[in-house]
Amino acid sequence: FVKNFTASGGKFLYCEQEKDAYEFLAQIAKESHLNSIFCNESNLQSILQKAGIKVLAENVKSADAFCSSCEYLISFNGGIMITANQTMGNKLSDLPETFITVARTSQIVENLRSGLTGIRNKYSGNIPSQITTIKGPLKASSPEEAGGSTCNKEVYLLLLEDQL
Repeated sequence: FVKNFTASGGKFLYCEQEKDAYEFLAQIAKESHLNSIFCNESNLQSILQKAGIKVLAENVKSADAFCSSCEYLISFNGGIMITANQTMGNKLSDLPETFITVARTSQIVENLRSGLTGIRNKYSGNIPSQITTIKGPLKASSPEEAGGSTCNKEVYLLLLEDQL
C-alpha cells in the first residue's frame, strides 16, 4: 500500500502510538501554514485538538484543510477509499486543498472488491453514496495507469497502528 500511495504523490506518516499523530499533525499544520482544519468526526477532533490545531466543525469552505477517517486503504493501487460519510456529501473539488486522512492498519485491504464488500457488510443495505478512492496529486498519462482517482490536493495519510 505505502509504495503505491507515495508513488502517486501522497504523503505517508506511520504512527505507532496515537501521540505520534499529535506530533505529525502539528508539524503538517506548521509546514503547510494551516490555521484551521475542518473535521466533523469527534474522535479525530480530539486528536487534532491535542495537536494544538484549531478545529472547525462547520463551514468547510473557511478551513485551510480537511481531515477525516476513511473506509479502507486499497493495497493494489495505494488508494484511500472514502464515501459521502467522510466528505458529508461534498464533492472533492469543494473541499480544501489539503486533505488529511487518519486510518488504522486494520483498514488495509487487498483490492477494490474487498473494500466494496467491506462497505456492503458494514452498512448492510444502506450503502453510502460517492464511493471513491483518492491518491496523491500526480497525474497519470491515462485513467488505466492511475488505477483510481488522483486528486489535485495535498493528500496526507496518518496510519495508526492498531494491531500491535
